[in-house]
Amino acid sequence: MSFKNVSRRQLLSATAAIGLASLAGCASMPKSPPDKKEVPAPITSAGVPMDALPSLEGSLTLYSGRKESLVGGLFVMLQDKYPEFNLNIRYDKSTDLANQIRVEDKNTPADVFYTVSTGALGLLKNEGITIPVNTDVIKAGREGYFDPEGHWIGTSGRLRCIAYNTNEIKDASIIPKSIFEIPKVADLQGNIGWAPTYGSHQDFITCMRYLHGDDKTLTWMRDMKASGVKEYTKESNVTEAVLSGEVSVGLVNHYYPMRVINDPKGHSYGSGSHIALAFTENDAGCFMNVAGATIIKSSRQNYALASNFIHHLLSAEAQPFFIGDGKFEYPMIPGLQADPRLPDLAELKTPKVDLIEFAAQDINATVALQEKAEIL
Repeated sequence: MSFKNVSRRQLLSATAAIGLASLAGCASMPKSPPDKKEVPAPITSAGVPMDALPSLEGSLTLYSGRKESLVGGLFVMLQDKYPEFNLNIRYDKSTDLANQIRVEDKNTPADVFYTVSTGALGLLKNEGITIPVNTDVIKAGREGYFDPEGHWIGTSGRLRCIAYNTNEIKDASIIPKSIFEIPKVADLQGNIGWAPTYGSHQDFITCMRYLHGDDKTLTWMRDMKASGVKEYTKESNVTEAVLSGEVSVGLVNHYYPMRVINDPKGHSYGSGSHIALAFTENDAGCFMNVAGATIIKSSRQNYALASNFIHHLLSAEAQPFFIGDGKFEYPMIPGLQADPRLPDLAELKTPKVDLIEFAAQDINATVALQEKAEIL
């Protein structure tokens, strides 16, 4: 296993192997995690400043299902602010990391799991692998976007959408308002891209199962396969394929096309003016999900640092990092507004999804259904 160490002395250094003994030796003995009974109502201010939080000190191991290109800058900022803080990071797909933690069991070096997949957070909670974060952290979050028992908390929001190439699709009305009609549109067949192994996509499939059941979801996946859908590793690759004209539409999170539209130099296909976003209505194709974090149970000896680290992800400085600087995510603290260029959630017909119930769904059942559809 390899990790990225973002110490102040070696910012974004080359990957180095970390022994379990050395990680354990760096840990201090903070107070034990609380027994979670009730979660206080969220605060109403726009975040607590980092200077009002305890300093980050010691060594923390983070398993991150969020890409380094998206969050690495924030971790460097934290390491630079706190010279006594060593952050050891393993980057990988969210589902792979969740399953790695399960395999490693009590021997996992992970203190915090940070992921694009609410389903992965729920999986670890359901198997008794996580413990509640500190109540102060839960109080900092947005109501409806954290586990009621405090086992995980959302740190930023993302919306499912259909990215399309406006040079290829002159009339956006051919993109149906139902996700189930997408594979049936003749002009789209052979011109759709997706990333079925990507954590966000698997949460999207889990949402479809949650809303419409396994049978209808299985039929849809088979319809997609029959339509000639093209497979990519990541949703950023799907977006690039839409830009290049390799496919006409792609099933992605909203921020991929938003970053292209607003940063024409950030990709290899010139101006982003020929990509746009479309949304289905009241189904998984317009699902509002979150990235979030949880503390691994075996990290009890490092609990205070792990909980404080997650609190920093909800701080007044970190939240603008997620919504600004071309990131285009939705904030997860009360009082902070999203970038005005983002789609207005009030104008969209997003499905009614209880994220708490959603997180309790079995993501492995989603993978099994994908395998049954011969997608994986």
